[in-house]
Amino acid sequence: MRILDSNTMEVWAVKKVADLCLSNENFRGRFISIVSDSKVVVSWVNNGEFRNIGFVNEILDIRNTMKTLGGVEVVHDLRVFNFFTDSSVKMGSSESGDFVE
Repeated sequence: MRILDSNTMEVWAVKKVADLCLSNENFRGRFISIVSDSKVVVSWVNNGEFRNIGFVNEILDIRNTMKTLGGVEVVHDLRVFNFFTDSSVKMGSSESGDFVE
């Protein structure tokens, strides 16, 4: 997934956390909150409408993972200082052709 903006980074981060939870059977059936500081991404993941076709596969994967795990929610929490995400987005958007896998 190419990092273009903060929403791209948040989708990637939520997907990575969901995939990590799915890969460990100890997380199945437990209540898990994945916290994001992006209202937009939280809405997309929680069955909101999304128009960015570039995120279709990732959003649907996250939704399917949430169903498989059961008890998983993605919630919004405004974090004023989100240094890692902001720095990563700036680095990714300034480097042409770099991809995060």
